[in-house]
Amino acid sequence: MLIRNEIVENLQQKLQAEISKATFLIDDILILDINKSPFIVIRQTDTQISIPSSQSWKHTLGLEIEIIATSKSKSDELLESILLTLENFSGIKNITAIKVEKSEIATTQAFSVSIELEIIYFTPSFRA
Repeated sequence: MLIRNEIVENLQQKLQAEISKATFLIDDILILDINKSPFIVIRQTDTQISIPSSQSWKHTLGLEIEIIATSKSKSDELLESILLTLENFSGIKNITAIKVEKSEIATTQAFSVSIELEIIYFTPSFRA
């Protein structure tokens, strides 16, 4: 299994252990019943690779964690829980943005909060 996929799976497991009142999806095409919210969607965005030495590659894995809920208070509560979990998640991480969006899905008000972050890891050359 690719290391970046292992990182995403480990992150999902850690979040699910801490947050039991949400449905988790990974890199999914979203067809959601908003009445079954909240949802937490984890997406890989991109991976930047640099070569700090001839023996290893440095990977900067871009991730987005999106919270979809029907109330602002619930999305704020989940945001706080996710940030606390990320604080204790192993590895080098850098949160680059938190974006908030309000929308309407099938005449139901919805709140979307996206956390954009980077996780840095190293591999031997030619391993992803």
